[in-house]
Amino acid sequence: MTNGMTVVLVLDPLRPGSANLCRCRPTQLPLLFTFSSSNAALVAIGGGLLVVRFVILDSEQQGTQHVLDDAEARLTLARQQKRSQLLSGYTRSISLWVWPSIPASR
Repeated sequence: MTNGMTVVLVLDPLRPGSANLCRCRPTQLPLLFTFSSSNAALVAIGGGLLVVRFVILDSEQQGTQHVLDDAEARLTLARQQKRSQLLSGYTRSISLWVWPSIPASR
C-alpha cells in the first residue's frame, strides 16, 4: 500500500501476456473484483451456449444422415426388386415365345 492505495496487477484479456499495474483505493477493490468475476461469468455463459449449439447441430446432422441412409437403402432395394421383376417378366415372355407348350415357371 502506498498513500492509502493498493497496487493491483490487471491482465489485459485482449493482449495475452500483457499486464498493467493499477493503483486503487481499498474501497474500489470489491468493485474491481466484481467486474472481473462478472466478465469471467459472461465468458463462461457464452462458451456454454456455443457448446450447446454445436451439440444440437451435431445431433441434427446425425439424425438427418440416418434418414438419408435409410432412404438410400430403400431406394436400392426398390431398384433391385424392379430389376428382378423386369428380368422375370422377360424370361416369362421369352419362354412363352420360344416354347409355347411349356408353362412358364415363376
